[in-house]
Amino acid sequence: MPTPSAQGSPLPGPAESGTRRPPWSARPPTRRALVGAGAGAACGILLGGCGTAGARGRAASTPTAGSQRTVVVFQPYTDAYGFPSPATLHQLMYELTAPFRDAHPGIDLKLFGTTVNPTASVLAGGGPDVPQLQGGGGGIDGWLTSGLLLDLTPYVQQSNLNLLNFSAGQLATVTYRGGLYGLPNYMGTAATVVNLGVLDDLGLPYPSRTWDYQEYANLAASVAGSVRGAGSASAWRYGTTIDYQSSGPDAFYYHGFGGSIVDPADAGHCTIDSAACVAAGEYLYDMLWKKTAKTGRVDTGSFAAGTEVAPFAWVQQMLQWVSAWRSVKWDFWPMPTWPSGAYTMTNPNYFAITAGTAHPAAAWELVQWLCAGPVWQEAMIKLVLLPPGYLPVWDTWLSTVKQVAPPLAGKTLSVFSAEVHTGHAIQVEGAHFAYQDAQAKQILGTWAAQLLAQKVSVADAYAQAAAQVNLLQAAGKTEASGAAGDAGVARAVVAGLPQELGEIPALFPNGGRQP
Repeated sequence: MPTPSAQGSPLPGPAESGTRRPPWSARPPTRRALVGAGAGAACGILLGGCGTAGARGRAASTPTAGSQRTVVVFQPYTDAYGFPSPATLHQLMYELTAPFRDAHPGIDLKLFGTTVNPTASVLAGGGPDVPQLQGGGGGIDGWLTSGLLLDLTPYVQQSNLNLLNFSAGQLATVTYRGGLYGLPNYMGTAATVVNLGVLDDLGLPYPSRTWDYQEYANLAASVAGSVRGAGSASAWRYGTTIDYQSSGPDAFYYHGFGGSIVDPADAGHCTIDSAACVAAGEYLYDMLWKKTAKTGRVDTGSFAAGTEVAPFAWVQQMLQWVSAWRSVKWDFWPMPTWPSGAYTMTNPNYFAITAGTAHPAAAWELVQWLCAGPVWQEAMIKLVLLPPGYLPVWDTWLSTVKQVAPPLAGKTLSVFSAEVHTGHAIQVEGAHFAYQDAQAKQILGTWAAQLLAQKVSVADAYAQAAAQVNLLQAAGKTEASGAAGDAGVARAVVAGLPQELGEIPALFPNGGRQP
């Protein structure tokens, strides 16, 4: 078991004089200096897919000894962004959360570190009160389907929180069985990046700014083929990439054609065999079989070399592009319009509240402050250029990107603004099945692999997949009606996770105050 120092030393509180200076620092950086330095350093940080961070420890979700203050255990994802030491992270977090602590003197904060997935510790009665979890096809799915998160609906209603300040598609990702189980912390969205230099070389016109999925497929077909590479080697040029999840192509594509792998009226019913989903599958697999598209995500080197011309690319990758594509003529294009409208993908993270927290009201105060206000959201923009989940501060993100990364100032960044502010522009990566969600999506992934090998037709594959998933849903419904219910699903979620848990290092012992 690691020592506490392996996860970061506790952040001491201020001296008795009442200042907020950590006692080890003779001249601490100001909050402005810390955030400003983070923004400058952001040019060297690669913002990836933001998988869920883990942790060791038992949550101290009990009043601090000798006081009536409440302890909320907070799991920020910030410590994944490459800070040089745990002490630096703790000092930074101390500065960034000072406004919350000032406004809530009865709430103490502790930091939940990142070493293992927190699910096991939550089921053991500990874990963070306020975890940050990946959305879409990522980490939050198991938490939702296992009943590990608190339904925020009554708190939203009591607080009169305006949910129009968030993307409807993002909120749909954390809506399950009629409840809302998280608020967005950031919004990673996708647009199209087009290598205009390749089109110039081929004598092809630039695509229209209002292009649709058919024009997009035609462009991919027109540029695909064998091209001469370095020396005598040859390479294959693809028009685009198709982003895959465990259940096959992103559910985003199905939605674009008017379908869904999960029946919107009954989460216990798979509808991947619907006409809309089959049409989406035929569109996608036709490009894969003809080699006008490949699976995966945009490869910065391939795009710079001109062997990947118009892929969908995530906004989190912007800083990679600044350095990798300096010699490339390129720009942003909107996502093509699909048969059912203009949609793009989203890859957000959420702050949620664990169902077993001893202090739900205090945890809700923190979640509101993190997600539904400008202070934390703008700090994350300035620190690591995170696109905000809170829409009112989106202009701050745009202006900060242009300031920190001047090469992006001349690009058509407005495509992202249009996407996030249009009601249906951000679509969830995937819906959740009512029963045994992970197993159901594994079945769909198996049939997707069969399609990639061209062993069956799309219609036949989807019919078989739907039949198998629906049998699983029927079995899950029967089990849920018995004594096991969601507890059996929860046990499956944590199977194989590390069970040896250490102590949680304190972020703010005594809330930053002397005992």
